[in-house]
Amino acid sequence: MLAYRSLYFSTTLPLSLLPLQIVEVNPLFFEVIERMAFWPWGMLAEQQASLINVFCEEIQTARTENWTLQLPSDARLNLWLDGVRTGELPPRLGQLSQQIGASERTISRVFIRDTGMNYQNWRQQWRLLKAMEMLCDGWQLSYVAQQLEFVSDSAFITFFRQHTGTTPARYSLKNIAEKSPR
Repeated sequence: MLAYRSLYFSTTLPLSLLPLQIVEVNPLFFEVIERMAFWPWGMLAEQQASLINVFCEEIQTARTENWTLQLPSDARLNLWLDGVRTGELPPRLGQLSQQIGASERTISRVFIRDTGMNYQNWRQQWRLLKAMEMLCDGWQLSYVAQQLEFVSDSAFITFFRQHTGTTPARYSLKNIAEKSPR
């Protein structure tokens, strides 16, 4: 969601044993990934060995992130989930209750059972992830706040800072700097 590179490794390397995960990339790790992403296909394995060793050390010590949002599996929510998957803002609990014809209490139980969090917390997590995505795509803070139904820009800034430890502006600047060519 924030930045993505594909690197392919031989299954003989210990990397194939690592689980699929999102990791925090420090400046050294970033540069190693960038260098490896543009290796010529015919490069000899001996020429790659030292950088692959650094890559292995960095990925094994990198801090992991959990930025996935579990979706509920209850069939009553399937039509609604189609909209959420395409980027529609999840409605407030009362509106969702009316949309799908289930009580707020039932929806809350389904979300706790299937996602481990109540609907309100799940919706907040969705809004945070969507905000991060929109900021990375270059959208202005005011537009993001409006699209995600925050009452004001300052309410959005407070929400974002509480959940990420940084402001939306700093987050945007950091991601713009990371995307710029060196």
